[in-house]
Amino acid sequence: MKYTPLPIATAADTGVYRPGTAARVYGWGLLDYDNTQANLLRSADLRVLPDRTCQRLNPGGDYDPKMHACANDPVTGAHHAEGDSGGPLVAGGRLIGIVSWLANSNDTTPTPGVYTRVSAFSRDIARQIRDV
Repeated sequence: MKYTPLPIATAADTGVYRPGTAARVYGWGLLDYDNTQANLLRSADLRVLPDRTCQRLNPGGDYDPKMHACANDPVTGAHHAEGDSGGPLVAGGRLIGIVSWLANSNDTTPTPGVYTRVSAFSRDIARQIRDV
């Protein structure tokens, strides 16, 4: 079967990581704290956050802006769910992130999701897709 993968963000795609950019995360993760698993693919509309915000929320140095991006819904605080790891973060018709972990939060910034920055690995990903 022939398929067309979603285009991946490359180093040239800096605009999709600009703070405020609309993005959507998809996943089959948990729906609540009772560990109810989703039986349908779910999604959430997010906005990309500034790298400095995620660095400030993760003072231990876990957040590396060369390898990560972060996003949430600044109004509702929505982000990916537990169990969504490995799922896609899409913006501008491109895969820009892969669900990784949840950052810390504070009074002014609801918990953002942290995503592997696909553009940092775009050459390796493209090579893998070509070899399929």
